[in-house]
Amino acid sequence: MRKVFSTLIITPLLLCWSLVFGVLGGMFFQLLAVGEHLLLRNRQQLMTWKRYPQRSDREYAAIVLEQQMRQGEVGNLPFVHSQAEASGRAPFPLLTLLSNTLLALLWLPVGMLRGAVKGPVYVYTTSRRRVDRLLAAERD
Repeated sequence: MRKVFSTLIITPLLLCWSLVFGVLGGMFFQLLAVGEHLLLRNRQQLMTWKRYPQRSDREYAAIVLEQQMRQGEVGNLPFVHSQAEASGRAPFPLLTLLSNTLLALLWLPVGMLRGAVKGPVYVYTTSRRRVDRLLAAERD
């Protein structure tokens, strides 16, 4: 009798609960995951720019020097290199931060869709295990 009760009443209730709560919860937690990843990546870029200014400056000077070499102005290379080194700090990594944000915005719908698919599965399996444990405890 309990087996029939479990399959006829509890299973449809669990399915409805997992669809409603799982979709909303999965999308919400994927939204949080994408936002957290964005914050961590941008924080890493800022900390690298602040903590290692010599490395950022060398990379900036190398990029400027490489651009001058591509333009074919080989006679100005020592002047351009010394000017890039003397200009001070590398510019703020705005392009990197914007590209990280753009990638996070592009990933957001994919993550939310993934949460809408995986959320109900997770909610149903955990709820089903809890109900089975409760029913097993009542039988004993």
